[in-house]
Amino acid sequence: MTTLDDLAASARRAAARDLELAYRQTGNPLYVWSALRGWPVGEAFPGWIHEYLQRSAAGLQALTFPSRRAGDPDLPAEVAITRIPEALGLTGGRAQNAIRSRRQDNADSKLMAALDVAEIQGQSRATALEQIAAETSSTPDDIRERIGRAAKLWQRSAQELSAGA
Repeated sequence: MTTLDDLAASARRAAARDLELAYRQTGNPLYVWSALRGWPVGEAFPGWIHEYLQRSAAGLQALTFPSRRAGDPDLPAEVAITRIPEALGLTGGRAQNAIRSRRQDNADSKLMAALDVAEIQGQSRATALEQIAAETSSTPDDIRERIGRAAKLWQRSAQELSAGA
């Protein structure tokens, strides 16, 4: 017999898989933090979360205790503290600005969902795009592009999930 705890654990695993795939595709560590937020205390982290945390810990340690062998200079604490976002992967690299990117992914996903709902309700795609564009002060082409980004992110995730299942 399936219990509510079993269902919750199953839902958590599915959400974690989606977040892992989004993280691997985008490199945005905020997907890791989203997974961590709902992780039960005392339950082991999946490897992908553990890898990110180890990389981040190494980055923070490097700021705190520079490697003499590598010739890293001591950074003044006032400078080192400003580099924490980079050590956590929130800036630089693929993420550039992880918060801006994650907000954009979320907004684009909401537009994709709005288009899906409109089509389910019987609206033509063209009419729905026009309406969404008007409501967001955008053009239909901009909306198409943003929905395309969201579809690419989540469609790949769905394909990878079904391939790995």
